[in-house]
Amino acid sequence: MAYKYNSSDDPATSISGINKVLLPMFILALLEIRPMYVSEIVAILEEESEGVFTTSYPYDVVFRLTENEYMIPVKKAQKDGRRRQLYTISEKGQVYLKELKEEYQKYFAGIKLLWNFIELNKNDVGDIDL
Repeated sequence: MAYKYNSSDDPATSISGINKVLLPMFILALLEIRPMYVSEIVAILEEESEGVFTTSYPYDVVFRLTENEYMIPVKKAQKDGRRRQLYTISEKGQVYLKELKEEYQKYFAGIKLLWNFIELNKNDVGDIDL
C-alpha cells in the first residue's frame, strides 16, 4: 500500500500543535515574573523566542487558564480612565505550572535521548542483509 500524504504531515502543522500545547505553560511561567496584559505575553513569547513561538489568538488559552483558576484577572485603571485587564498567576496555577514543567522536562529529555540514539546508530546497519 502506498503512503498517502496527510496535511498533519506538514512540519509547520506539527510545530503549530507543539506551540499550542506549550502555550499554557509559558503563559503561566511569564506570569510568575509579574502580572501582565495578554498583549505583553504574546509580544514576549514572540520576541524572546526570536519568532519561533508565536500565537495569533491566545484568548482561548487565557480563558481556560482563568476558568480553571490557574490565573486571575485583575482590572487596572489607566490614566485615561479606561480599565484594562491584567492577569496574575494563582497559587493553584503555580502548582499546575510546576507539574507542567516536570512533565515537559521528562518528555524533552526523552526526545533528546532518542535523537542521541538515532544519531549514534543511523550508520550502523549491523547484520541486516539488504
